[in-house]
Amino acid sequence: MVLQRDRPIHIWGFGSPGESVRVSLAHLTGKTQVAQDGRWNCTLDALPATSTPIELNVSANNEIVIKDILVGDVWLCSGQSNMEWGLGGCDASEDIQSANFPLIRHFGVEANFASTPQQNVKGEWTLCSPQTAPGFTAVGFYFARRVHQETGIPIGLLRSSVGGTNIECWMAQETLLNTPALEPYARMMRDSLEQYQKDLKAIIPQVEDWTVRSNEAIKAGLQVPMPPAIPEFPFGEKMFRPRCVTLHNGMIHPLRSFSLRGVLWYQGENNAGNASDGLQYLEKKRAMLKDWREWFGDPELPFYFVQLAAWKKTTNDPGLADGWALFRDAQRQCLELPNTGMVVAIDVGDADD
Repeated sequence: MVLQRDRPIHIWGFGSPGESVRVSLAHLTGKTQVAQDGRWNCTLDALPATSTPIELNVSANNEIVIKDILVGDVWLCSGQSNMEWGLGGCDASEDIQSANFPLIRHFGVEANFASTPQQNVKGEWTLCSPQTAPGFTAVGFYFARRVHQETGIPIGLLRSSVGGTNIECWMAQETLLNTPALEPYARMMRDSLEQYQKDLKAIIPQVEDWTVRSNEAIKAGLQVPMPPAIPEFPFGEKMFRPRCVTLHNGMIHPLRSFSLRGVLWYQGENNAGNASDGLQYLEKKRAMLKDWREWFGDPELPFYFVQLAAWKKTTNDPGLADGWALFRDAQRQCLELPNTGMVVAIDVGDADD
């Protein structure tokens, strides 16, 4: 793995309440105790960048040793499909064959639409090689390769992205509900949650009845009856049955103790509609960025994003301007947010795809 240089290092985990925990990383050591909720957290002093592997040792009632840890710059790579897109899906055979960069590591967070904030994620750290590079986020790979080649600093990529998702999925619930500029959307969400709870309460007797009848059918050797339909949230990614904010709960909240160098963000297609959608996006990104900077403990956390690439045939009729054009202007306005940078990708699009 890669840990962030020049920042306090947070090591955390789970154990039995009251259990004593010892942590050592390189020459650093720390002690803590497992809290009543089963969690522990130990903060160690910052370390400078190093390409010489160091070792993490955590000992309590058991012992965990993690080897081959580097200290460098860690970037959170998030958004929708254009960030999720792997290098293996690109016309990049030469880049893949030459991708022998053991000081670049990639952690792919498994998709998790969670209704409540989670404490853990599933994923795996991999070293960059011709065999593993196809599974790296392509945008993250090219960014990491260039920065590493120019600086020699180890680079860690935390890829936490899901295709076809709105920015609302990546925001904390309290942020979305308590941001005045987002009140229309927050009102819809509050109404949605209230209706969902009503629907869920109404169906509980049916579920209890179905459970009794199912047990009776199993004992009698008969076919189990069909269960009642669980209500869906009225809006959001209905295919997966979550509401908005679920990806923050499942894929951002668990990473909040990880120190970062910055964020790479490529998202917007799902929010590109009419002019009002563009104006709302600026406020949503403002709220999300404030949210993330608070979560990751860095009020100046760099946030670099990609403006949507070209799509559809060009037209000289201003009356036919599509939502993507208006949305790109909203993305441009996002540059008023401090410590942000925008990559213009209008020259690399495909009119038909």
